[in-house]
Amino acid sequence: MPDLIWFEWKRQLKGYRLETIDLDWFTREKMGRSSDWYIHEVSKDAPEWAHELVLACDGFASDFGTIFEHGFLTEAKNYCLVPNASFETETYNPLEQYPTLFMELAETEPTVEGVLSFANKYGALHEHRIHCVEPKGFYQVAHLPKYLFQSMNAIKGMKRATKAWFEYKETGNPNPLLAILPSGHNMIGIKGVKPEWPVFGNHTASLQYKMRILPGTKKLSMYLAPENLLSCIWVQFLQAVTNDTQLKQCAACPSWFSFGSGTGRRSSAQYCSDRCRKTAHVQRKSQKEAD
Repeated sequence: MPDLIWFEWKRQLKGYRLETIDLDWFTREKMGRSSDWYIHEVSKDAPEWAHELVLACDGFASDFGTIFEHGFLTEAKNYCLVPNASFETETYNPLEQYPTLFMELAETEPTVEGVLSFANKYGALHEHRIHCVEPKGFYQVAHLPKYLFQSMNAIKGMKRATKAWFEYKETGNPNPLLAILPSGHNMIGIKGVKPEWPVFGNHTASLQYKMRILPGTKKLSMYLAPENLLSCIWVQFLQAVTNDTQLKQCAACPSWFSFGSGTGRRSSAQYCSDRCRKTAHVQRKSQKEAD
């Protein structure tokens, strides 16, 4: 049976950079009582990517509303995650290529620099889109500060979750782990929920029903697809918990890898890949010759 969960994601071939957005670039007005704003004009001094933001939404963008009304979220400040090239991407399957990606996210620093570093390796956690009021739709753009803020919270959430999982492995008590995972309720407004918890909005991992043609055949197959990279990583984490996946860090690089039944690696394995194993061998050989 084909994999029930299947997912592909795009990452920038030339990576990202952090840029600051200045509200003085935009001449705007609020549209009635809603949170929507209309941007009349963009300053000539504004960089090209800022013009592209407004051009993509034809001036109407509800995603700008939070910034215009409340300013910037403290931790994300006024940073935007901007592609170094106009969405020149490659497509890959994170579930297959990086089966322990949740550990890489958990070890990322929850800062804008940490978000940048992770995105340059694996892609942004959220889709590059902006919700437009008129014309209605979604357009690919740079990530506004709120998406960096969400990504920073996502890192904190995964740190908390992996810590609870490791404690569960030691103590056998699952309650602390169950307590921080989403229950299906709207977590916003529930007393005691903190921003670093692994819930931002109503859910952590959202799956969509889809169909695809199986490679090399004309057969259709139903599958569940995470809505974005963050959802994919949470699915991966939940699978690891369910399967009681055994993890260790590579002796040659900081990457994590799984070992034991079904992984192709014995418990004595020290390296995440043949490349790291060969690199370590060359280093040991060079050190021995130097001595």
